Amino acid sequence: MAFVRANSSGWAVGDILTSAQQNALDIDHALALDKSVAGDTLSGVITVASTGEILLNFADGVVGNANASILANATGALISTTPGGILCAGGPTDFVALSSRSRIVRTPLIVLGTLTGTHFSAAAEGGSNFAAAGTPPGPPTIVGVAADGVGVNLFCPVHNGATLTGVKFFLEVGQSHANVPATFPAFDIRRTPIATYAGTTQSLFSGGPATASAGSGAAWFNGGNIQLWAGVCNQNNVIDTTTYVYNMVLFDESGANSKTGNVFFGAELTFASITTSAFP
Repeated sequence: MAFVRANSSGWAVGDILTSAQQNALDIDHALALDKSVAGDTLSGVITVASTGEILLNFADGVVGNANASILANATGALISTTPGGILCAGGPTDFVALSSRSRIVRTPLIVLGTLTGTHFSAAAEGGSNFAAAGTPPGPPTIVGVAADGVGVNLFCPVHNGATLTGVKFFLEVGQSHANVPATFPAFDIRRTPIATYAGTTQSLFSGGPATASAGSGAAWFNGGNIQLWAGVCNQNNVIDTTTYVYNMVLFDESGANSKTGNVFFGAELTFASITTSAFP
């Protein structure tokens, strides 16, 4: 409630304090907040006008110990204007929590190691990644040069604690095909325990690498247009960078009717169940 004056016209010498006025003062006194060290309980909503301000010059001035005890429901309702103005001080795993959400990460294909040009080469669409000064290269790509199905390891961006639900690979088939290749291009997403690192690699696909497909050679070539194929991550896919390192593996087409020159442009990864702002 808002307190009102017991005598709106003010008091003059000799005025009599009526019982109604005294009761009003008594009620207001009972409803007032206790500003002593004894503390008090606020039962209603306090609205601060544009001319008002709550200024705290001491630590722990506002304590929220229940879910959503401090709620900002307007754009910019909570702003820090100084470095460290919002501090997570709960230890090494204390990050800002988020309501569960999804995130799509698109990445170029970054090779782990060095390409020798035997199976794949690094190039840009229309020229070398290392074009002459003043001549900007096209987008970074990986090109199949052998059509032998040998895989190449690629960097895999991840978001720690999230669930990697699916991945898409983008490619441009380099040559027209009279028939589909015996083995289509494929990719795998893998994790390896950091402590042992060798011999314990696990796929995020229960059925093995995600393989492209087409019903005919013409459909596979698709007029040379960029196309994609996708894989659903259905195991080992809750990202844990404290235990594992992650990588992608790309395989080109191979076998009968296979051809060289496929251009692989990049990948798109979808993460779900993101509940923390922890660093990827």
